[in-house]
Amino acid sequence: MRKFLRIARRLLLVALVAIQFVPVERSNPPVEGDIGAPPEVAAILRRSCYDCHSHETRWPWYAYVAPASWLVARDVKEGRSELNFSEWSGYNEGRRRRQRTGCNAASAWP
Repeated sequence: MRKFLRIARRLLLVALVAIQFVPVERSNPPVEGDIGAPPEVAAILRRSCYDCHSHETRWPWYAYVAPASWLVARDVKEGRSELNFSEWSGYNEGRRRRQRTGCNAASAWP
């Protein structure tokens, strides 16, 4: 039994090292525009939302360590697809209205 556990630990260690070589996309494309909010609102958005909802993501250290890197990259990709402040100027007025309504609903926690 001890021999089995020793082998299992070694295999796990090898697997953890090996997965570090699986590439993950962590890109920050050029910013196409900004939301144009008042400075106070823009500061809150930058601090609270821009890491997942813009092309100005600040990647934390664990975004470079698998398997956490896979989860962080997936969350940023999903966040940007739902709402991307870096592409706000390219949104039509209807989409901007829906996004503002969604942000208001998300921030109206009891």
